[in-house]
Amino acid sequence: MNRSTICLLLAFMQIFAYVRAEGKYTVIAPGTIHSEDKYTAAVAVHHVDKACQIKIGITGPSFNETKVVEVKNAEIKNVDFDVPALEKGDYNLTAEGVNCFDGFKNTTKLNYAKFDPYVRIQTDKGLYKPGDEVNYRLVFLDKDLKPATVNNKNATIWFEDGKRNRIKEIKDFTVSHGVHTGKFKISEFPVMGYWSMGVSGVGGYGDYGHSATFEVQKYVLPKFVVKAEATPAVSVKDGDMQVVVRANYTYGKPLNGKTTVILTLGPRYYGFHSGPKAAEHQEAPVIIKTADMVQGKAKIDLNVKQLEAFLHTENYATYASIVATVEEEFTGVKINATDDTQIYPYRYSMNCAEYDTCYSFEADKEKEVIIKLSLVDGTHLSDTKNPVELVYHEVLNKHEYYSHFPRFGADGTEEETTTTTVSPPVSEERKLSFTSHMNATGFAHFKISLPDLKEYEGYSHYYNVVVHYRDEKREVTNAYQYREPKEPNNQATNEEPKDYFKIKSKYYNERPKLNQADQFTINSSQPFSYFDYNIIARGNILKSGHVDLPEQTKVYNLTLIPDFVYAPHFALYVYYVDEHGEYHYAEETFNVEFELQNHINVTAAEQVKPGEQVALKIKTAPNSFVALTAVDQSVLLLRSNNDLSHSEFGWTVGNYGTHTPHQGGYSPYPGSNSGCVTLTNGDYFYNWTKPEYMMTSEFGGGVWKRKKTIKKTIKKKVGSGVRTEVVQSAAGFGGAAGGSSGEPIQVRQDFSETWLFDNIENTDKEEFTWSKKIPDTITSWVVTAFAMNKEKGLAVTEDKTKITTFQPFFISVRLPYSVKRGEVINVPALVFNYLNKDLDVEVTLDNSDGEFEFTEVNNEVIGDLKRTKTVRVPANGAAGVAFMLRPKVLGNVLLKYTAVSPVAGDAVHKAMKVVPEGITKYGNRAFFVNLNKEPEQKSSFELELPAEIVPDSQHVEVGVVGDILGPVVNNLDNLVRLPTGCGEQTMSSLMPNYMVMKYFEHMKRLTPSLETKLRYNMETGYQRMLNYRHEDASFSSFGPSKDPERPLNGSTWLTAYVVRSLQQLEDYIKVDPKIVSEGLDYLIKQQAENGSFTEKGSYFYLSQANHVSLTSKVLLALLENETYAEKYAAEIQKGLSYIAKHEDDSKSLHAQAIAAYTLNKAKHAAAPEKLAHLNSLAKTDGDRKWWSSWDRPHQLRWWLYVYSSDVEISSYILLTLLDQPQASVDEVFPIIRWLVAQRNSYGGFSSTQDTVLGLQALIQFATLADYKPAQMVVDITSKSEDKKKHESVKLNEENGILYQRFEMPAKTKAVDFSAKGTGTAMVQIAYQYNIVDKDAKPSFVITHNKQSSALKSLLLMEVCAEYQGEGEASNMAVLEINAPSGYVVEEESLPAVEKVPHVSNTELKNADSLLVVYFDHLYKNKKTCILYEATKAHAVAMQKPASIVVYDYYDTSMKATDFYEVESKLCDICEGEEQCSKCK
Repeated sequence: MNRSTICLLLAFMQIFAYVRAEGKYTVIAPGTIHSEDKYTAAVAVHHVDKACQIKIGITGPSFNETKVVEVKNAEIKNVDFDVPALEKGDYNLTAEGVNCFDGFKNTTKLNYAKFDPYVRIQTDKGLYKPGDEVNYRLVFLDKDLKPATVNNKNATIWFEDGKRNRIKEIKDFTVSHGVHTGKFKISEFPVMGYWSMGVSGVGGYGDYGHSATFEVQKYVLPKFVVKAEATPAVSVKDGDMQVVVRANYTYGKPLNGKTTVILTLGPRYYGFHSGPKAAEHQEAPVIIKTADMVQGKAKIDLNVKQLEAFLHTENYATYASIVATVEEEFTGVKINATDDTQIYPYRYSMNCAEYDTCYSFEADKEKEVIIKLSLVDGTHLSDTKNPVELVYHEVLNKHEYYSHFPRFGADGTEEETTTTTVSPPVSEERKLSFTSHMNATGFAHFKISLPDLKEYEGYSHYYNVVVHYRDEKREVTNAYQYREPKEPNNQATNEEPKDYFKIKSKYYNERPKLNQADQFTINSSQPFSYFDYNIIARGNILKSGHVDLPEQTKVYNLTLIPDFVYAPHFALYVYYVDEHGEYHYAEETFNVEFELQNHINVTAAEQVKPGEQVALKIKTAPNSFVALTAVDQSVLLLRSNNDLSHSEFGWTVGNYGTHTPHQGGYSPYPGSNSGCVTLTNGDYFYNWTKPEYMMTSEFGGGVWKRKKTIKKTIKKKVGSGVRTEVVQSAAGFGGAAGGSSGEPIQVRQDFSETWLFDNIENTDKEEFTWSKKIPDTITSWVVTAFAMNKEKGLAVTEDKTKITTFQPFFISVRLPYSVKRGEVINVPALVFNYLNKDLDVEVTLDNSDGEFEFTEVNNEVIGDLKRTKTVRVPANGAAGVAFMLRPKVLGNVLLKYTAVSPVAGDAVHKAMKVVPEGITKYGNRAFFVNLNKEPEQKSSFELELPAEIVPDSQHVEVGVVGDILGPVVNNLDNLVRLPTGCGEQTMSSLMPNYMVMKYFEHMKRLTPSLETKLRYNMETGYQRMLNYRHEDASFSSFGPSKDPERPLNGSTWLTAYVVRSLQQLEDYIKVDPKIVSEGLDYLIKQQAENGSFTEKGSYFYLSQANHVSLTSKVLLALLENETYAEKYAAEIQKGLSYIAKHEDDSKSLHAQAIAAYTLNKAKHAAAPEKLAHLNSLAKTDGDRKWWSSWDRPHQLRWWLYVYSSDVEISSYILLTLLDQPQASVDEVFPIIRWLVAQRNSYGGFSSTQDTVLGLQALIQFATLADYKPAQMVVDITSKSEDKKKHESVKLNEENGILYQRFEMPAKTKAVDFSAKGTGTAMVQIAYQYNIVDKDAKPSFVITHNKQSSALKSLLLMEVCAEYQGEGEASNMAVLEINAPSGYVVEEESLPAVEKVPHVSNTELKNADSLLVVYFDHLYKNKKTCILYEATKAHAVAMQKPASIVVYDYYDTSMKATDFYEVESKLCDICEGEEQCSKCK
């Protein structure tokens, strides 16, 4: 060895010794710093001889802290930082050497994260009816699923309807143990569809935060559950398949009845071309078959051979839907279930057993291909005799779309395309055949060798693979030739080392379990003497460790015991520094079986009696908050609720993690898979050079992959249909109520869909019992619970507890909505017996109150006080009896049934509504009592009654209240007696709540209970109003058209009315600002050049047609808010100029009145002159003053004839007078006397617009007058033929708004009253009666014509209406058709009615016995006809005439009445041999 070589060797040894002596450090820490959390850095030194001090620091906008740690060789230490609340910004982690490594300094940036509580929204149900109450909980959890602290001052709970309109917002809500519990009321007429609720201000997604959805729809709970299971696949060649239908009541017992199965081929999709046999233009036949249900089960055999010519393709299966309808034997209630099947055009399924062997091949190399054969339903074939042929067909296809794509070079730039003329390649069309046989399990093995296929640019060259077996063949795949990948032009300049250091991964089914030791294998290509490791989970380093190893170790099993914080996944980061200073590392993430740290278990009796007090045994950690939920299983059958699931929170917790900031390079960075940053002076591979990406395509020399998205539709197979809930009584087991034991009868009446939504604020011990009475429904209840504990966090029940409310013996009764006095009804009583023996049951109907009389089919009246019938009820079955009776009295007649057997009994009381025949007429006379100037006031009033009224239908009532708004407060939901099915009516029903709130707030008499009611009415009314909003932000009477062929425009008039009203409502409830702003923008677009506003919608109210009235209405909306008034100042001035100029031109007194009111609101110079002119047009009579647009003769009973237009005009003028600076009470008092006398008994007026304006005027008068509370005594005396009645009422400040009512004797003819004291009050005499006569001077003509029907139970009748009043057309008109007793209108018949010209909407009321039809107008000399359909649903005979009424909605004095009858004999409703024997 020469000198130079020795010197060089010595030099290298010195360098190595220096490196070895220098040593290495590592600092591993999370890449994310979380506000208000712990942050841990793991510090270690390697190959050092002394202890090293290293300074670890975090710097940033709002947190700067440094800690020094001393660490020795073969040691790792964690440095913890308690991070406070951080400002958002750039944070850095810095490591500095204090006494080692030449005082190094290494810095890396960190990600910033602020934790927002996990929020989970729970609702009791997922489906609600209009008018339902939503029970909800908001659950706030921290990162470890413990109760989170919520800053609810920044949080807002919100609700949005199905059109994404913001309905309500709640702020400053209370949170207990991390849970807020609340209720939300849905209006009776909401927007249907999927609603959302959520909470914003606590993280989540944007302005919406965290949300949940629920559906609002009309529904009836299913009484039983239906399931259908069909043969999943069938060959049309064989055709035989089976459908099994099962039906059970929700309380678990099997149902008897009939089932109808309908099989229909699915729709033909675009792109599926039929084979030559297909019937291209014919509808496929529908297969229908019926069967009896026996013990809740039926098997139906179908044959689908007849569908062969109608299948969509010869190559694939055709989808067919199956609907199974089960009809309950006794009630006729029907419920559906669905399933599907695949109908194949062939018998055999032929597929590659392993597609990777079929899909590719190497030229001229033998390989094995395995084909699996079976029947299409999956049945194995074992045909070892018949051969199976595998045929390869050569295919050469040109890429037709090749030229449409650019080509890119290696540098990523687009290459120019040059066109050359080249002869296209030609396929040899080779065909290669291989033969084999199946083995006993249906597999055919083939040894194949395929010749080479040339590669042509722009072409696909492959073999099409076809299998032949017996008389069928099937294309199974395409086989492509394997080719060696081409070498890329540019090789990466940096190559990773070939050695490895890794952690063995685990499959999901091998995932570690909590609190159980598990081994994690570390493999290395080179021996290693030690390693350090970190466990990273929940966004931080949980544990660090150092392991020394024996020499020559290449494999080591690290033992870990994962606990709760490891779940649902953790990262293991392992590393060491070798003697050359190279940093070796490995990372792997492991899933852990997630379990909540806390547990809760709820148990109860599996079966209880309806209405029983049920004890729940609850077990959970002491000092916990427990939330219980229990819902009728029938609700969950329709739609699942937003309940908490035990398994959902692993994913939630796993979201809290750490992520490595991008380090600027282009290869894996140490710690990036674990979400960590790594500070070290060790050597490791990291590519800082940007790679040269090459865009390749199949057409440019590489592979261009196109991703195909397949949408998969999942059909939920649940029963859907109608459930009729019957009111039944609780019955005991064995000797039950009414049975031999003589126990008292308990009548069931609670049929709530939600039993529990209760909270237990704090539990004292681990196990305890909690009880609550269960509802009376015979069903199954699904009980779930969760608990919150400060130490152990969240617990959720793993299994749902099911409690069945059931009794083995009970009776049910079904009644119509109402019957008329004198009609005969045959009331069926059905007895269910689920005991194990047949029972002879005595069913008794009690008539001890004498409110009806028993009768027979020969009309013989039986004067018994009770009747008893005996029926034999089979074991696990049902049987019924019927009682024929005739009601004698009006009102609710209580039917009292008992069913008694030797071993069991039951009872039910159910009210039957009995109404008088004819139609009801109403009268009302209101007196304003003013004792501010006089100490006493006396009045006498004689009732206006026709000569012939229906006996016993008269009802008289006197009401006294110490406030002018008293009747309104008590009847806010019923101010108008008309239906309220359109947008204008909805708004007019909503606004009185606002007026009353404002008035009582001003008078300082608003009570908490009244405020709650008013806010609720406003919120639900606002919900309903949004049904009528169009996409262009306008509103119309009936909302957007349901029929695309009959589009509807929004109404300028109604939009102005709604937008003005909503601006007023904003004082008290949440109104979505966009509804107002977009509505005003819509109105501005309707303004003409001359300043007037135009109407694009229908004229349902004739004042809309007047440009002055319409323009005034819009201007009032624009003037309501100062901000908008300023924004639209120019448009407002144009409009004011128009009405000031043209008001005199209008012959309409209504237009002049609203114009004067509008000009006065805007403080226009022309207002005083207009008001003076109107004052000169007033009508007077005695102490009364009003305005009228009609020259009607003076009526003696003037208060009985109320004209809506007169009330509107007088109210507008009164409001204008009250707004004058010099307004006085004495001046307007005559108008008040007249206006008060026009009110109906509810406190409103005859229609909607007059009610809103009249109340507004009365309230403004009361505010101006500021009368002191009444201190008076009112004496009332009635005069009648039979007897007199005297009442004395004291009014004071405490009962001022209490409406005190007194019923007078039935035949009262007159009422006298006197009042003494001080203050003001209202005395109101309201009466009603029925008549069977038609209107003397009808404004409409009604004709009706019954039509024949094949079904005896179906009533078909053409009903026509025609206007014959003044003018060419009516305002919006309403047709009301009452069904004969026992009949109901099927909702399915309504779409046909709604398609009739001029029909705007339809409604069903009174349990579907009343059809309401809205017409935009009815025209003179033009009949508008509808087809009325009603079905007999109850056994009623000798029906009284049913009424048909049509009237003008905005002038109810214009109306017409007609009657029709159906023929029905007593023998038509008899049931059973006993009743019907006398009919023979």
